[in-house]
Amino acid sequence: MVSNRSESSLLDYYDVSSGLSKSAKFFGQGYPFVSFKDVFKNTFLPEQLEQLVQSEDKERLKCSVKKGDVFITRTSETMHELGMSSVALKDYPEATFNGFTKRLRPKSGTEKVLHPEYVGYYLRSPIFRQKMLAFSTMSTRASLNNEMIGRLTISYPELTEQKRISGVLKRLDERIELNQQTNVTLEQMAQALFKSWFVDFDPVIDNALAAGNNIPEALQYKAEQRKQVQQLPDFKPLPDNIRALFPSEFEQTDESTVGFDGWIPKGWKASNIGSSFDVTMGQSPPGSTYNEIGEGIAFYQGRADFGFRYPKNRVYCTAPKRLANKFDTLVSVRAPVGDANMAKENCAIGRGVAAVRHQSGAISFTYYTIQNLNHFFERYEGEGTVFGSINQKDFKNLPYVAPDDRVISKFEAVSSSMDEMIDLNSKNLMALEKLRETLLPKLISGEIKLPSKDVA
Repeated sequence: MVSNRSESSLLDYYDVSSGLSKSAKFFGQGYPFVSFKDVFKNTFLPEQLEQLVQSEDKERLKCSVKKGDVFITRTSETMHELGMSSVALKDYPEATFNGFTKRLRPKSGTEKVLHPEYVGYYLRSPIFRQKMLAFSTMSTRASLNNEMIGRLTISYPELTEQKRISGVLKRLDERIELNQQTNVTLEQMAQALFKSWFVDFDPVIDNALAAGNNIPEALQYKAEQRKQVQQLPDFKPLPDNIRALFPSEFEQTDESTVGFDGWIPKGWKASNIGSSFDVTMGQSPPGSTYNEIGEGIAFYQGRADFGFRYPKNRVYCTAPKRLANKFDTLVSVRAPVGDANMAKENCAIGRGVAAVRHQSGAISFTYYTIQNLNHFFERYEGEGTVFGSINQKDFKNLPYVAPDDRVISKFEAVSSSMDEMIDLNSKNLMALEKLRETLLPKLISGEIKLPSKDVA
């Protein structure tokens, strides 16, 4: 049963504005800023904006962020990453928004016709995505201008039904969010273990303290922290067989970007990603080889395909150019640079993705190594009118401290229980997301009409 619906141009209810473009030196302090990632990754803007920018009064007035505002990515490296949207469900005082996005601000009276949460779901639905992609253009990168936005429409039922629809989807999103948070907690535990062993070198400091060995000045504060940690009643030292895998001394290298002023565990090596990991940069085959009916091999083009831990199947390819193996770490190499997923199957990768695996075959170690390179990937984020990307040479040259292979093997063994739980939980999460993806277009289109008692 299809409910009574209306269809209007977006410009009937919204005014379009461009965002703030600043060079990298203005970021890191100042006022809240809606980043490209905030819009790209979220149906609704996050409760707290993490990025800060130095902005002037007139910029904050012109590029403000208010309840009901819609933000749409206006440029991207691939068509499927273009026009991703996010809706503000509250005011964000003093905030501005990214110049790679467009802001659609509700006109007076829009709130009597369109419910912000319904708008958020509609703009992420296949119905709208297909319309948007039909109007977009591709030159050196995909782009969306004001004239194209003016030709986009929104279909909607009466306001109370919009609220019922968004209420059902929101409750499903809350279940997905709870599931995701469980996985986030598990992954944080594994990340903490990785950081302790391979970034902070805690077991080496513990061994050095126990042996009475000299600890470099650059690591003295870490040594004091470890002494305090060791005094805590719930402190549990590593088992002897694991501690024995770590050295009890440090040595200095010429590479100051790794370790602490170049100090790393004795016997480990200051290296780079290319020396210890196999890196495959993606290459996109002709668009005529893509399909959505499952023919060929799963094909991931860029960050838009990434989910939590594993990417989502959207497109398949019958003539792949570059392949990734099951459990390779997949890394976005075009804006946003450095996001990571793990291949759940053998797959094809496009130019927005690289596949990485440690030469020992270590799966979890590779994944968490990439996640700990964020401070290096940040150098390759775009600024001004430049779209961020990293090439193969720069990727392989990223600094890396190469530990003893026995330590890597032990980390794989210890972290495997957490990763197995994440894998199982991810399968449940994918089932919930599939249900949501099935319901979303049917509810948005009116194919399924909800009874009145389900008013949110």
